[in-house]
Amino acid sequence: MTIVPVPGFYPDPAGSTSLRWWDGERWTTQLSAPAAPVEVVPPPPVSPPPARVVTAYSTLDLYPQTRRVGHARAGSSASAGRVVLIGVLSLALLVAGAAGWHSLSSRSSAAAAIADAPAADPAPVPDPPVVADSLRALVSTPEQKTGDPVVTPALAKQVAVAYWSMHEPAVVSRDLQVLAALDTGTAAAFEIGSVACGCRHIRVSRPLLGHTEFVPRQTTYPAHFMAAIQTYDPPLAYVELLVFTKTSAGQPWLVELDSGYEPGDGQLPSPIKPVVDKDGFMAPLPAAASRRGAGQARAVAALWQSTLERRRVAAHPGLNTLGQGDRRLAQISSLTQDFRSPTWRRHIEFAVNPSDPRFEFNAVESALVCQPVREEVTLTPVSGGALVQDKAGKNFGPMLPPGTYSSAVNHVVWETCFAVPRDAHVPVGLVNQTDGGGTYTAQAGGRSA
Repeated sequence: MTIVPVPGFYPDPAGSTSLRWWDGERWTTQLSAPAAPVEVVPPPPVSPPPARVVTAYSTLDLYPQTRRVGHARAGSSASAGRVVLIGVLSLALLVAGAAGWHSLSSRSSAAAAIADAPAADPAPVPDPPVVADSLRALVSTPEQKTGDPVVTPALAKQVAVAYWSMHEPAVVSRDLQVLAALDTGTAAAFEIGSVACGCRHIRVSRPLLGHTEFVPRQTTYPAHFMAAIQTYDPPLAYVELLVFTKTSAGQPWLVELDSGYEPGDGQLPSPIKPVVDKDGFMAPLPAAASRRGAGQARAVAALWQSTLERRRVAAHPGLNTLGQGDRRLAQISSLTQDFRSPTWRRHIEFAVNPSDPRFEFNAVESALVCQPVREEVTLTPVSGGALVQDKAGKNFGPMLPPGTYSSAVNHVVWETCFAVPRDAHVPVGLVNQTDGGGTYTAQAGGRSA
């Protein structure tokens, strides 16, 4: 079932720069000028960190045009150091051959055009504590007695609306500081990187068409709940699955996991609803569903690894990968493990980090279990040389400062959830964001010409 947006002006599916009126059933001929753009003022220059430790955000698109990876032969040695960057995984990097990088999607042309356009610096934004204080004020509760819930369904709704109202403008204007104040854990790694590089192609704040909260009864911290946000992301309806966490009474609610799905992909009915008690709190997940959901992230990591090693989609009879999951498998099957160009070698590993929390939610249609899958992409030079980044940042993209490196590693997070049916004979549905984001590190050094 597909979400039907409420009547209103939305980005024109015909591709014009105007907004077009949706009357609840069909697109009309009524157009409206988009909201005036926010003036973008470059932030003041920031002094670089000491030594050779650098923090930056990726400006690589998910599907960049052809770029060559540099390499230096034997020569003088550069001083060693570690460079840490928050970025988004470029799938093009995974399939790059000796001749360069290759496109993997029908979206590549549009993405490349966006990559070629000059990127505006993020607009000035309040310091992160200001945003955090704003959210904290909305979630503050009266003094509670021992045993009272620390979060109620009504409060969870307030948090979800407050988050969305700050989140969407921040995504559109690429306010990374605001996003850093709203997200934590793997959600921060995923979203900050994907927004910084322009890989989340959200140009207008998405409307909040509806939202449903899954709130376990919890009397102590840390606490969590999930908000299923119904929105419209042209040209499709979309459901954003946001898992909020709060570590203590004095801290704000932050999003720790951010997944989502297109209802048309056949993964989950829409809207999803929680199984609740008489007070509106989510009922505990049945033990059988919990046990079945516990191993799904590891199963997907193994499926992706097997597909990569064999260069064909491995059998997965117990997992429904329709839509987003199938597209991801097709991308992985096109890769070559331990690919060697004349200048570098690439190795990929998929796994689940035991320290990443697993969240469970009891929905009417099925159980929903969420846990990230990690991907580590390692690049090393061959013949004792080095990976070389030119001054213009063309070899590896602007995320890596100029220099020579003895290795480079992309530590990628894929925000995955799983729909676990009541019937154990029905396959589990995979819900997976279309982008992966995370921490990109490089070790300075190696021999250069």
